[in-house]
Formats: sequence, structure tokens, C-alpha cells
Amino acid sequence: EAGIPVFPTPERGIAALAQFFWFDPRPAPAPGRPPVAVPEGLQLLPPPEAAALITKAGIPAAAAPLALEAEQAVELARGFGYPVAMKIASPQMAHKTEMGGVYLGLVNDEEVRQAYQEIMDATRLYEHRVTIHGVSVSPMAKPGGLEVILGVITDPQYGPTLMFGLGGVNTEIYKDVAFCILPADEAELADLMQRIKGYPLLTGYRGQPPRDTKALLAAMKALATFAGKHPELDQIELNPLLLYEKGLFAVDVRIFSRG
Repeated sequence: EAGIPVFPTPERGIAALAQFFWFDPRPAPAPGRPPVAVPEGLQLLPPPEAAALITKAGIPAAAAPLALEAEQAVELARGFGYPVAMKIASPQMAHKTEMGGVYLGLVNDEEVRQAYQEIMDATRLYEHRVTIHGVSVSPMAKPGGLEVILGVITDPQYGPTLMFGLGGVNTEIYKDVAFCILPADEAELADLMQRIKGYPLLTGYRGQPPRDTKALLAAMKALATFAGKHPELDQIELNPLLLYEKGLFAVDVRIFSRG
């Protein structure tokens, strides 16, 4: 009656609040340069640091050393073995694909050189607004993984909240995600996994193999523990996190810190 929404459980309240992350009442901008998308007041950790932190926390993630010139990128690619992925590294650029900053499946030295040059050419559009740390080079993940998203969002009222759902481009298209307030026990984490509409994809659907939900549950625990030990981190996102029949692998890690 007073115009204040009331929810039966904290989880339902968080789920409703989470929609604000997906809704923007402003009209769409005119076509042109994509926006530089890092929340105000936050800093995006460099890819090598973010990947190392998540790997140390117990979740395997793609190494992402930085190249400052094309030949250095070639040396890194040779060290990993082809194919490789290359991505622009900038603390102000969260969504790199729209900015021409991501190249996947590169299979030889010449493709790496060309990708490096094209990435640097594309980022010149933003050189007055962003800092470029280099270009990360990573081994391509093995095929066949189901793309999911796993992350932690720190809400000013409810504190750290674990997020799980379908990943990759499906995150923005279908918005099939669920949330769980931390800390959470194993039963709550298992319930979080089952609350997304795409849960049948995890258990095997229309001939597809079941995914390693035990590894996923372990990753949820590991990320929740990691977030609890690092209150200075505002947002953590593993997207996509590839879920295989056995094991999982974080392809892209984004960590936002305060200050």
C-alpha cells in the first residue's frame, strides 16, 4: 500500500533486484563507437592477474600473458601451441568483442601478427578514453563445453551474492540466471544450480552428454570462499565457464576492484 515491494524470502528479493543489472531505462545510443563499459568507481584487473587469482582459488582458468608488440604475441602463441585467442587488455574495457578487441581460433604466426595489428587499429578509436596495457594471448579451450556463467556481485544492502546461469552470449540474450546470498551451504548451492531454466542442459538433453555438476558445485564453493576472503573485490565474473562431461575451464575472467 505504501508502494514498497515486499518479497517472501531474501533470495526472491535479490532475484528481483538483479533485474536492475539488466535493465537500462535510457534510450539506446545512436550507432557509432561502442561505450567503454566499466562501472564508475571500479577498476578492471589485468587479465593475467585475474586468471591467476581464480586459478589459485581452485578454478582452472586460461592463462593470459600480455604482449606489447606483434612478435611478442607470436612468441607467446608458439609457447602455448596453436590455436590461440587474443584479446585487448584495458582496465576501462569490459566488453571487448563489440570493440573489435577479440580474435579467436588463430592457427599460425601470420594470423597472430594480423590480429595484433587489427586489435591495435580498432582500439585507436578509444585511445583518448582508455589505457591499453597490451594484448593478452591464451590457448583456445578444448571444444564441447557448455557455456555457463558463474560470478559474485556485491550488493550494498545484501552483501556478496553468487550468480549462476547460461553463459556466453546466452547470458545477455536469455538472461537465464539465478542468485544466492552468501555465505551458502552445499544444499543452497545445488538449489541455485537447479533454479535456472536451462538446468536440463546440465543433466543431458536430447542426446547431449550430462555435464560435470560435481565440478561445478566445487567451483561454486571455491568462488564463494574466494569472494569471502577478498571483500575489496566488487564483482567477479567467469563467462564463459566451459562445463564438460568431466571438469570445467574458465575462458574469460573479469574481476572488478574498488578504488
